This record gives sequence, C-alpha cells and structure tokens, in this order.
Amino acid sequence: MGISLYYQARRERPLSPDERAAIDSVVARYPVEALIAGVSVPPEEYNGEAFVVYPAETCTVPGIVFEGATKLPTNSEEAFWVAVQFWCQLLTEVRQLLSDAEWAVQIDDHDIWWDLERRRYDPSV
Repeated sequence: MGISLYYQARRERPLSPDERAAIDSVVARYPVEALIAGVSVPPEEYNGEAFVVYPAETCTVPGIVFEGATKLPTNSEEAFWVAVQFWCQLLTEVRQLLSDAEWAVQIDDHDIWWDLERRRYDPSV
C-alpha cells in the first residue's frame, strides 16, 4: 500500500509558456536523487517516486492548470518525513509562481496547509 502527495492548482486562465518554463525549472532543481542523498536509505531500496506533474492535455477538469501526485517513500519514518518536506518546498516555489491560483495539497486525506505568514507549505501542522 502506498501513500502519495497530491497537488492541484486551479484558475480560469491557462498557464503561459513562461509559467510552464518557470515550473519546469523549479521541478528540475528538485531531483529525486538529491532527496535520496538526504535520507539513510540506500538508493536501490528507496521506494518513493520522483516528482510527477501530469501533462496539461490529460486534465479533464476545467480550470486545472497544475496537477500531479508523487508516491512517498515508506522505507522509514525519516525517509517519509524528509520527502514530505522536500516536495513541500518544491510546491512552495511553484505556488509562489502561480499565486493567483486556488491550491489543494494533500497526503492522501490529510491537507497540507499554506502558512500565510511564512508563505510556504508547512507539513508539520
């Protein structure tokens, strides 16, 4: 059984080419290899996924401009927690690029809240 992080941004206006490029740049700065290097799990045993963004053309819900899901590692509590923080930092950067969108971020059925003061996703709440 897997546990996944789900994320979605909705707005009336589709992503511009510049926004798409900026999002791709953020995602590229967060390779799963960097995450794996930060946990005490051998790379060949890590059972989480790299960050996944669904292609815009596969979305059937009007207004969804950014969406995806990433399987979190279940190797250890440490690997799970480090991955949650790592991916929430990436999502923080993407949300700052798309600040006019309505966002939803969850780990399965648990919402990850946006900290208005610190302008970031805080998985510890």
